[in-house]
Amino acid sequence: MSKFFFIKNKFKISILANNQYIDGIIYLAALQRLTEAIGIQQGFCRVSINFIIDNYFRYYIKFLLKATLILSCNRCFNNIKNCIYSNFILSIINNNLFNLPNKYDPILIKNGYIELLPIIEDYLILNIPAALSHSYICKL
Repeated sequence: MSKFFFIKNKFKISILANNQYIDGIIYLAALQRLTEAIGIQQGFCRVSINFIIDNYFRYYIKFLLKATLILSCNRCFNNIKNCIYSNFILSIINNNLFNLPNKYDPILIKNGYIELLPIIEDYLILNIPAALSHSYICKL
């Protein structure tokens, strides 16, 4: 089952079936912490989310994020378009971290709901380059 829509903030985990996926977008201007970090952004982030249940009945959420951010060059301070691609997997836990494989990040669920927007915003912020500059010699 696939749907394309604007990603809402909360999803009820119990309704997510194995191998269900969702495609959608989030307007970058709506992400307050991202705006505070790099300024007002136009455009959107394309989000693909796949919900997986493994043989041990552990829930996993696989994310793929694609966005183009307008950042500032560290040398000349002119704008640069920077494409962000982020691919990560979160494992839903209740209170038990012991059986979680090391390659997955844990996520704790509250009242059966998962808040997607803060997760997506966190991973976009984590993928912002620390020192971005043009590939050519900047005019100062």
